Amino acid sequence: MNGFARVLRASASRAQADNPNARYVRNLPAARRTAYGLALNGGPSAPGVTVTFPNGLVIGHSSTGCVAQADARLYGDYRS
Repeated sequence: MNGFARVLRASASRAQADNPNARYVRNLPAARRTAYGLALNGGPSAPGVTVTFPNGLVIGHSSTGCVAQADARLYGDYRS
């Protein structure tokens, strides 16, 4: 790891520590933290949306949850 990566990693760690949303989630009991993650990102068994890149790499995530709802509201039909 070069010097730039160390500086960036340290900066990201400080930003995460100072982030009020991250602090809120860290302080939740384990069950509530899990529920928060499911509400935000959807569940692992939820129908997903995937994209296959020309090199064969496939990425995707759930089509349910707050993030997916926000994406659909911003961009229209989620699967499109």
